[in-house]
Amino acid sequence: MTYSMTGFGHYTLQNESIEIRAQLRSVNHRGLDTRIVTNPSSPRFEIEALPLFREHIGRGRVELFITVETAQRERPGFDLSFAQKRLQDLKILATALDLHWSEERFIPALLKAHDLWRDQGNDLSSEIDQHLPLLMEATIAALHALNQTRKTEGQRLHQGILEMHQRCTHHLEHIAQRAPERISEFQKRILERVAALAQELPLDPQRLAQEVAIIAEKADIQEELLRAQCHLDAIADLFPPEPPPTLCMGKKLDFYLQELNREVSTIAAKAKDSDIAQHTIELRALIDAMREQSANLQ
Repeated sequence: MTYSMTGFGHYTLQNESIEIRAQLRSVNHRGLDTRIVTNPSSPRFEIEALPLFREHIGRGRVELFITVETAQRERPGFDLSFAQKRLQDLKILATALDLHWSEERFIPALLKAHDLWRDQGNDLSSEIDQHLPLLMEATIAALHALNQTRKTEGQRLHQGILEMHQRCTHHLEHIAQRAPERISEFQKRILERVAALAQELPLDPQRLAQEVAIIAEKADIQEELLRAQCHLDAIADLFPPEPPPTLCMGKKLDFYLQELNREVSTIAAKAKDSDIAQHTIELRALIDAMREQSANLQ
């Protein structure tokens, strides 16, 4: 079993005085990259929350969005004096640029300015650090929810990779069974061709046997088959039954698949056999599919 790098988690912590909403999402990334956004901003929480990510996630780009609301906080109010000053500035600018001035034209855009809306109650930015333990609690709960979705997706990916791994083993077994027959057929064809030439040219039988053996040895694929099977065994051993959520295996899996693809390519080049060639084509397709899946694994 393993974890995917993609997932989503959320948690809402609420009591009589405060409501904290934590949302997490993660996507693929080479390492662990975190981004924390709090509303209102809290640099202290952003610093203290970073170790939590390293404790719960091994790899991926993770974004945390925290929204805090208190019972004492009122809705934002309209700053009339600031709006009048901004409207006057726009009128001066229009006159300087020789533009047609119309309040009906500029007011809709002016109302969208965030500076016109001010909190009428207490500034929550100065109070948020008082709720730091609750913020950490909500973040940990959201991380657990995120890891649950990452685990579910990882199980699906693992199942797909396991099925393709079994098919790779099946194709490799067919190649291993065919390899000795192919060598015998290869030697037989060479001897038949040489025998036809020997009717016209004198040949040393002992030297002929040596040359045939050398050619057959160059075409032998037993070492490549052994290494390919070792890579398949290593891939199977990558997936423990219950891995920790920080265990990273996607990069290792991709490395073994690269090595497996190299051995399969060598087998295809050396074999020169239609039956083996067909199995190597299927193997390459499966390896490419597994590499696509490994890009999503942590």
